[in-house]
Amino acid sequence: MKSCSTLRAVSDYALFKNNLKSVVRNYKKQSDRL
Repeated sequence: MKSCSTLRAVSDYALFKNNLKSVVRNYKKQSDRL
């Protein structure tokens, strides 16, 4: 049970990191345009 929740937390963290990367990339694109 605990390992399952840990696995989910890790996958959630990975998703969060990917989202953060894409957000930063989009932000850089917009700042370059300005």
